[in-house]
This record gives sequence, structure tokens and C-alpha cells, in this order.
Amino acid sequence: MRGPAVEPGRGGSGNASAQQAQQAQQAQQALGAEDAAARARRIESALRELLGRQPLVEELRGGGFRITTRVVEQPDAEVAEAVFRALRGADRFGHTRGDRWESLWAEVDGPEVEPRFPTAVGG
Repeated sequence: MRGPAVEPGRGGSGNASAQQAQQAQQAQQALGAEDAAARARRIESALRELLGRQPLVEELRGGGFRITTRVVEQPDAEVAEAVFRALRGADRFGHTRGDRWESLWAEVDGPEVEPRFPTAVGG
């Protein structure tokens, strides 16, 4: 008994299949890069509007972004909640405190970066 005939360039395990897989991966990476940039722009825009300062946006290796901004005065509860909503659009975010001001930061992973998960402490 013979299997079904495969026409050249259709199905099977030829170069066409590998080429299609590579094209799909490149398209996915392009979408991921666009998605990372769009997310970073949304976070940057929200922080600028809420805090009244222009955040610094840096592109990271792998197509990701880091957004940082100074916090020079304590926002009211409503603004603080809106800031947290904006930061939740990032893959990671945090806060640093210096001698003169505090800073908020957010990171958005690019398509070439595998997600990092916090390491469990104590087991």
C-alpha cells in the first residue's frame, strides 16, 4: 500500500515547509517588536500625563524597552492608582529612592527575550 502522492512544493518535509516556518517566526518577531514598542509608548504617555514629566524611554537588547521617570511629589490616591494601572502594562516595574527624588521604572520585553520569573525564596 502506497501513501498519498505529494506534489512538489506542497506539504511533505521539504525546503518549502522550513521556509514557511522561518517566515512565520520572522512575522511573529516583527509583531512582538511592534507590540513591545506600542506598549512602551502607552506606558510613557500615561506616565507623562499623570506625573507631568517626560519619562526616559530606552531601547534594550532584544527589542525591549525600559521607561523611567522621576517622582518629585507624592501623588494623590487617584493618580497613584492610575499610575499603577499604567505600570501593569509592563512585564516588570519597580521603584527606586535616591537622596533627592524617587523614580519609577517599567520594562517591556521584546520578542527575542524569554520572560523572566521571580525566583522563589526559601523553597
